[in-house]
Amino acid sequence: MTENTWCGHSLRRIAAVGAVGLFFMGAACSSFPSENDALGEFSGAFEADPNSGLAFSVILTGRAEAPEAFLYAGGSYLRQRPLAHVAVLVRHRTETFLFDTGLGRNIDRQFDAMPFWVGPFFAYETTNAAADAIGGAREPLDRIFVSHLHWDHASGLPDFPDTPVWLRREEYENAIDPASGPPAFLREQYEAIPNEWNFVEFDDGPYELFDQCSDLFGDGSVVFVPLNGHTPGSMGMFLNLPSGRRFFFTGDLSWALEGLLLPAQKYFVSRSIVDGDAGQTRTSLARVHRLLQERPSLHAIPAHDALAQAYLAHYPDFEH
Repeated sequence: MTENTWCGHSLRRIAAVGAVGLFFMGAACSSFPSENDALGEFSGAFEADPNSGLAFSVILTGRAEAPEAFLYAGGSYLRQRPLAHVAVLVRHRTETFLFDTGLGRNIDRQFDAMPFWVGPFFAYETTNAAADAIGGAREPLDRIFVSHLHWDHASGLPDFPDTPVWLRREEYENAIDPASGPPAFLREQYEAIPNEWNFVEFDDGPYELFDQCSDLFGDGSVVFVPLNGHTPGSMGMFLNLPSGRRFFFTGDLSWALEGLLLPAQKYFVSRSIVDGDAGQTRTSLARVHRLLQERPSLHAIPAHDALAQAYLAHYPDFEH
């Protein structure tokens, strides 16, 4: 276990500086499209195959903490929130795959490329790289899907050199653009790795409030949808278990479940650093917010919300 100690407590100090002024800046420019705006019409979910054998497990690869206010506009400056860096291991009767990799074996070296001024925002403590967790258990792995290629989601890709990577074409093209780099992208994580790259195509028609989707196995058990805004090619993942429970992994659309339920954007400083398109992010947030209102039994899981993930099975246990 290693800790990024040089900036381990900097978030508390940053939150104390100019908090009142930045609060109002964070609250500004946070209007959302209404339900009458172009959020789409409900198409319903595909009927999921009860014999899919679908199960999933959360692999905790790192921890952090931050003032709640840094996670969503309107959060408390005084309340510290635990954060998680995770990979999600998904088993289907036909294959096993990862959704994101979390922090990999070489994150400390990778992180050296971060500009000094942004390091305090991204302090972390490593736990166990996904490759070590499932490698030790000799878990078979057929593919890796990534919600997007930001540093804390793609760090483990070099740990799986023989595993094909799947993502949206828009995300790949944005990440390899010469203009893309720290603090969002650390090119060492994906630029020269030997993995085979493949692209997710949204050609399976509408799904819920989304006008396009990819039904991975054609049985309604795993469905990917676009979540544009945080990056041009961000995507989320629905898991529809044979038990009837449904989970929606929303990547970094919001760092806290409150951001989806209220809805609320990230804090002004946070979103200015990490969100690529503020307008598209607000639209995606409004769409997911409306979806959760209409589907109260759907469990939304932001990628870094440790509280939202606390009740989920963590490896080697599985949700069925």
